[in-house]
Amino acid sequence: MSLPANCNRKRQSALTTVVADQEESSVEPTHAVAGIDPHKNTATIALGDLRGGLHETASFAITEAGMADMLAFLLDSELLIDRIGVEGPGSLGRPLVIALAAAGYDVREVQPNRIADRRRRRRRAKTDIEDAEAIARETLTDPDRPPAGKHATPDPAWEQLLVISEWRASFVMQRVRLLTEAEAVLVSLPVPLRVTLHQSGSAAADSPQPGRHHRSPPSARRPAQG
Repeated sequence: MSLPANCNRKRQSALTTVVADQEESSVEPTHAVAGIDPHKNTATIALGDLRGGLHETASFAITEAGMADMLAFLLDSELLIDRIGVEGPGSLGRPLVIALAAAGYDVREVQPNRIADRRRRRRRAKTDIEDAEAIARETLTDPDRPPAGKHATPDPAWEQLLVISEWRASFVMQRVRLLTEAEAVLVSLPVPLRVTLHQSGSAAADSPQPGRHHRSPPSARRPAQG
């Protein structure tokens, strides 16, 4: 006895659905790497496959909510992230490294000069997305890059020392800039005025300062003969 035509169509449709489900279940996830270009308040992330192709990019604020969005972005991606490269993991990228390491990701350090060299060779303009993609490519080409964030848990003493070091570097740069600007102004002054300023500065340097003991030269302290 032959089956009705609509019954055959239903059997073919069910068979097609089963085959499609089997094909979908056999597809392996695509492995990928990520690159993060951090700044003072934001960070840009790029996801690339193991062939160097760019898949997705996104930007997040470096806040607790922003880093939670970044982790959700990585989890929602169809890619399986093998490694994540972060530029400047000891400074601007430090909060991101801590969050990614706590979430179980393999985070690697990427030096800024490597990204600058790569951008210069490719003659690309400097943009956040371009830098994030370059960081991802650098992470891909060198799987033996050192792990980022040796201090996985913030150390208060280390954080204070880092702040003091950054303050000192900032003050030194400001002093150099002010001296350079002052020298440019002084050399443009008329010669008589420059001589007067030099003499007044020498006199001020030789005058005794408040709170300091002024010692007379030995000849002045020598007792009179006779």
